[in-house]
Amino acid sequence: MTSDSRRLVAALRHNRNLPFDENGWVQIRDLRQRQEFRNFDLYYIRHLAESMDKHRIELSVDGRSVRAISGHSFNVCLDTLLTPVEDTSQVTYCGHGTSIASLTGIMRRGLHRMGRQYIHFASHPSAIKRHSQVIIHLDVERYLQENPGTLFWTKNNTIVALGNRNGTIRPYFFRCTENL
Repeated sequence: MTSDSRRLVAALRHNRNLPFDENGWVQIRDLRQRQEFRNFDLYYIRHLAESMDKHRIELSVDGRSVRAISGHSFNVCLDTLLTPVEDTSQVTYCGHGTSIASLTGIMRRGLHRMGRQYIHFASHPSAIKRHSQVIIHLDVERYLQENPGTLFWTKNNTIVALGNRNGTIRPYFFRCTENL
């Protein structure tokens, strides 16, 4: 990902000062009024969106708006981007990459949303974060038995979970860990 695409993704996920609608869309003309995005026209944003390996952003059908697909640190209605996981056979891989330094706390207290709307999992080993040292594998069957309706596919094939009412997935739901 280039520095421009990183900057755009970060703004669409975390910049509460942008004029988002309830579904996380921001009009490109409003985005371009910001100093750091004044040179980002529709064609450049489309290029950034299409060149991202994990499809982190999308353009609206009319080409006037852009949004992040997941990872928001503020409330966004993502209903149109999420599909509930209802059958465990739909999920063949569900891993969360982290650091060795974080693992002890996670194994004690669980995975937390960390200021986001969901806890994110990769649906394929190649989608694990590059800097991860350990993968925590979710026991999807156990998790769904006790937390039905709280695990979803995103539009870009990431798996996201709400966790419990505190936004946590307890270690009880971890199948195993894997050092990288």
